[in-house]
Amino acid sequence: MIGIIFSITSNFILNKIWTFENRNFDLRKTVTQYGLFLGFSGVGAILQLGLVYYLVDSRHLEYGVSLILAVAIASIGNFLLNKKWTFKEKVWS
Repeated sequence: MIGIIFSITSNFILNKIWTFENRNFDLRKTVTQYGLFLGFSGVGAILQLGLVYYLVDSRHLEYGVSLILAVAIASIGNFLLNKKWTFKEKVWS
């Protein structure tokens, strides 16, 4: 649990500074963004687990292939959700 929290927190900070170049660390704004980031990370994790289960159990794909596909889909979804709602950037420029 500590590792997951650390991972999500470090990903949030790196995304805020590096990916989205949002260096405004106003406490209220940052806490709101962090909450959204946590929520979207949770949705992404559930989506990823569900996809792996579906692909292995229903589509009979190998676990490794299923995991790669699920991680790719969840990562793209997380990026787009965070870009649009957490960091308030246009998705398509």
